[in-house]
Amino acid sequence: MIKNLVGTQVPAVVDVQSERYNTAHLNFGGGGTLEALLKPIFKGKHLGFTLAEMMVVMLILSIVLAAMAPVVTTRSKVDQSSPWRYSEGNLSDAYYGLGESQTAMIGQREFTNTDETAKLIINTSGTRPSHIAFLLGKLSASGSLGSNAVAIGNEVNAGQKAVVIGDEAEAIDSGVVAIGSPAKSSGDGSVVIGVGGTTGKYSISVGTLAVSMGENAVAIGTPSMSYGNSVAFGAGSQANSYGTALGASTEVSSYGTAIGYDASANKSKAISIGNSSYTNGESAVAIGQNTYARSDDSIAINAGTSDRGATGLQSISIGNLSKTGDDYALAIGAGAQAKSESGVALGYNATAEDESTIAIGTSAKATSFKAETHTNYPGIAIGLGAESSGGIAIGNNGKFLTINTGNTYATTNGIAIGNNAKASGAGNVAIGVNACSGVTGNNKTCIGSNSGPKSTSHKSDTTLESLYFGSGGSFNRDSVSINETNAIFELHKKGDYAMAILNADLIVQGYVWQHFAGKSGHGDAIGRGHSKTWGNELAMYNDSVPAWPYSDMSSDRRLKYVGRESTSGLDKIRLLKVFNYTFKKDETKEPRVGVMAQDLQKIFPDAVKKGEDGFLRIRMEDMFYAVINAIKELDTRVTALEKVNAELKIRLEKLEAKIK
Repeated sequence: MIKNLVGTQVPAVVDVQSERYNTAHLNFGGGGTLEALLKPIFKGKHLGFTLAEMMVVMLILSIVLAAMAPVVTTRSKVDQSSPWRYSEGNLSDAYYGLGESQTAMIGQREFTNTDETAKLIINTSGTRPSHIAFLLGKLSASGSLGSNAVAIGNEVNAGQKAVVIGDEAEAIDSGVVAIGSPAKSSGDGSVVIGVGGTTGKYSISVGTLAVSMGENAVAIGTPSMSYGNSVAFGAGSQANSYGTALGASTEVSSYGTAIGYDASANKSKAISIGNSSYTNGESAVAIGQNTYARSDDSIAINAGTSDRGATGLQSISIGNLSKTGDDYALAIGAGAQAKSESGVALGYNATAEDESTIAIGTSAKATSFKAETHTNYPGIAIGLGAESSGGIAIGNNGKFLTINTGNTYATTNGIAIGNNAKASGAGNVAIGVNACSGVTGNNKTCIGSNSGPKSTSHKSDTTLESLYFGSGGSFNRDSVSINETNAIFELHKKGDYAMAILNADLIVQGYVWQHFAGKSGHGDAIGRGHSKTWGNELAMYNDSVPAWPYSDMSSDRRLKYVGRESTSGLDKIRLLKVFNYTFKKDETKEPRVGVMAQDLQKIFPDAVKKGEDGFLRIRMEDMFYAVINAIKELDTRVTALEKVNAELKIRLEKLEAKIK
């Protein structure tokens, strides 16, 4: 047998039988060598070879060369120029190119660190996970190529399990990705894609110059910037810690949210949603394009322009072109404005001008009245076109305005209820359609459609308290026998003429006048101190009405059988229908306003009697006392409204306190 140089036995192929050598076989691995075999020849013992000897030598050389063939390709050579590199224990096969930058290795390794400069290293091991380290280019001066890493580019630096692509790209921690020239990914689990991008631990940045700093940040966009636990998505977007910015050029502060092109939430916990939406207060909310919420805890929705929206602590503005101008204000509706502190404006173009004023309804307007003592009396306006200044106006086009006449300063507490009702003087009350229309004087109460004085001078009077029921009359409070006057208390029937005029000295305890309806008529007293009686006919435009004269007006309870209490009130007054009309026999066709007896009979049956001529006559007594009950009901309701308003104000203050 013939052994190779590493001890492998091969079958012997030559037996030499020679008289010159006492050997039966050749042994190349057990001590016999080629040199020993040929020694006699080299020493010159023979000066020539026979043909047989030459054939033997050639055969021996052939055997030697055949045995040496595996040695030529063995891994025992360590020269870098060799195609194979030796590995102890037969654990790996390595192939190298002609230079360090062309290295590739495939096989198993016994050591963990990969410090060779290599293009490709693939390891498999039962004790370590497999990894690929791939370098195309060169490492930076202080760079390295970690296990399981891929690095492509010049001046790169790749940590364990990292992927680095791009010149001067760097991913120094475990499991990170950096793609871009340059790109820098710092911290485990981070990803940066884009030229000049930078990222922190567990963070992601995508886009040229995108930066995500701190942990768990995401920045996507060219350029974009995010800080710890935040998200910035969109070109030029910026998000602070725990913030979310979605959209190009968006900006958000800590814990805030900004969504939409150029949206901005500049203070912590703020929310801006919509293109060019803007918040500049902590916990503020702006929703809608060009919507601004400028103060802490303020809310603006769909304001639509930079000069509107919510300005003021905890203020709320909702609706196109809506606006709040101070703390705790509320404006809801297109064009609604609450301009001062604690103001409320609800409805299209509703306006609450001053502090604590309330305007509810389309084009409603509420202002305050400031007394001489500088006390502010906020107004309340409720209804279409309602206006109030220091009082309460309820109803379409209802008005309340405080005025100042001379040295007398108007007080507040005016009320207007009904379409076009106007309480324009201090302390006025107008209830009904067109009630107190044109009245500018103070302390006037008008109840009923078109109720109030007719005379211009009486409308502007500020000296007396007056009460009007029904349409405007024309009686002189100073002389009941003269037309074109005004009464403190009037109850009207059809037309201008009152069924009863109750002045200060004629109400129950004063005189009771029987007044001729004719323009040239006169009056005389009936009652206390008088025994004169009249016939039972009074002329009125050639019609006749019955009269029941009496000698006194005693109302002593001892003289009466008192029945049940009369409860007729606002419910029946509300059913009354008031008409404009003229008398058929009136040649002048003077316009009049009043109720029809037939209608009144359905509501107050006892108030209507049939005369001898067959025409219905009206007794005003039932209506009069029903009106008194109605006033009491209205007073109760007004008091309830004031109570509700006070409760609402308290609730609002509590809600505002909770928001804080």
